[in-house]
Amino acid sequence: MLPRIARSVPARRLAATKILARPAIRLQNRSASTQPEQNGEYPDVPFEWMQHRDKYLKYDDQQARRNFNEPVSREFDYGDVWSPDRFDQYSNKTAIIGNVIFFSAVAAFAGFCYVYLYPEPIATRRSYPYGGLYKALGASEEDKEVYQARVDEGN
Repeated sequence: MLPRIARSVPARRLAATKILARPAIRLQNRSASTQPEQNGEYPDVPFEWMQHRDKYLKYDDQQARRNFNEPVSREFDYGDVWSPDRFDQYSNKTAIIGNVIFFSAVAAFAGFCYVYLYPEPIATRRSYPYGGLYKALGASEEDKEVYQARVDEGN
């Protein structure tokens, strides 16, 4: 029984790779001319963003910018007033340039505050005489940089 299972495992893997190598779904070109009418007698209305309608006109439903008994497109829920907003006032290039300018201005302001407005320390930093006390800490001349504390420039 074991040899039969062992022979079938590579065969299964090979069959699985052949199946996965082929596309499972064939894409079809669905243009408006080849698509069958699925709405019956309902008119085929083109898609329109309701946010782009004039908000100062009088509608029966002023909030949704729609009149009653007005035919809507199949994708009406994608573009009504309650869908996520579509911001197309600016191109992507203009938006990226604006963001770069904003964040560089914030970074420049933070750098200015750090360099010019950062307060001085209220006490002087501690420094040690005689080469940073490396001899008092038990170091030799070779280990001077390892054991050396902050050097006093006065001595």
